[in-house]
Amino acid sequence: MLGRVRRIAPNRDASSSPLPARGGGREPVLPTVIRAPRQSSAGHPAAKRRHSTWRRTALAALLVLAAGALAAFIAAATVSAYAFSIIWEPPGAVAAAAADAQAAAARYLATQQGSVDNSMFGAVSADDKARFPASNDTVAAASRYTIVVMSYNRRLSILPLIINKLGSCPSVAEVLLVWNGDDPPSLDILDSPAPVRIRTEHKNNLNNRMKLDPGYKTDAVFIADDDVLFRCADLERAFARWQDNRQALVGFFPRLAVVGPPSDYLHERIVFQRGQYNVMLTAGEFVSRQLLERYWSKQYNEGRELVARLTNCEDILLTYVAAGALLETQQQQQQQQKELGSKGGREQQRRRGHVSWMQPSRRLDISFLSGVGISKGHGVHIAMRRQCVAQFSEWYGADLLQTQQVDWKADGRGGWLGRPMCRLTSLGCVYL
Repeated sequence: MLGRVRRIAPNRDASSSPLPARGGGREPVLPTVIRAPRQSSAGHPAAKRRHSTWRRTALAALLVLAAGALAAFIAAATVSAYAFSIIWEPPGAVAAAAADAQAAAARYLATQQGSVDNSMFGAVSADDKARFPASNDTVAAASRYTIVVMSYNRRLSILPLIINKLGSCPSVAEVLLVWNGDDPPSLDILDSPAPVRIRTEHKNNLNNRMKLDPGYKTDAVFIADDDVLFRCADLERAFARWQDNRQALVGFFPRLAVVGPPSDYLHERIVFQRGQYNVMLTAGEFVSRQLLERYWSKQYNEGRELVARLTNCEDILLTYVAAGALLETQQQQQQQQKELGSKGGREQQRRRGHVSWMQPSRRLDISFLSGVGISKGHGVHIAMRRQCVAQFSEWYGADLLQTQQVDWKADGRGGWLGRPMCRLTSLGCVYL
């Protein structure tokens, strides 16, 4: 048995054994177990592959995070630079646009009153009032416009930026803040060059922005959202456009309503794809006091009730109001021209239309800074708009809206591209 467990030593001379032999034989030797050194799991090929995979995954994750952070930084810097280009616009461009607006106002008054002294335009100062006491109010009403912004407490963080920018435009007579809810903000948080007045509405209703305020002293009212930045030069150019077509809604947000059936409501991207529009949003548009007064007539009671119920569609209703007013004017002119044997007046009104899109050089929706808005639930919002188009068409006329062609000017003033970039959903369409 011992012979079986003995370790057989390599050939060597017996005399070299350190133990003496007994009885001429060899001493049995217990087996010696020589263990191989334990290998760490890290050295195993499969473990090496796992560790290598984890290292590559961690490195890829770090690279993705770094790329995301860099992309976010670039996006934030780009949006900031775009916003700064609106807030701090070239003074020369603003002055030139304001001069065009005042010239358009002078042309309008010339058609209404005969000859008008151009020195009465520009800022209506105390000296002007002393020199032209009889016509002063008329000139001020024609050559200035009132800004109307409706807001509430959840938009207070961005409200000063919007009002201060709008109030800095040269032809602004006053900024009216329509405050939905109690506890309106203090005027101390605002730094508008134009005077600011607050009208408190205790019931949240989109119709509130359309009220014909007794404090209005201008013929034109610019209705603006509380989360959109505009350049003053663009507002002044739109004001000049409105002077030439005071029955129209002149604005910056075109849409296309399809009466159907089925009724549809198409956004700005589709407007530029088709090159057509027939609705103008109150996110930024000029409207006359006469149209605001008509908005509150008995004829549109059902429309206002629908707006209040849906908290939506006040801009679509105002578009129908403008289209109805233009149709009445066309019918009156048609009768007059029929008596005179001419159709020129009606054709001119038809070419102008009830809505007129003004191409902005810059425009930025900053609602993402507040995170609130009625258009955030896109599917529900569009469904409501389609409902309004169908209902208003039934009430006020299926063929009332006149489709206008998009007139895009690819130049330094109106933009360098063939159309705006409308893929950035959080910013709306971006004009360059």
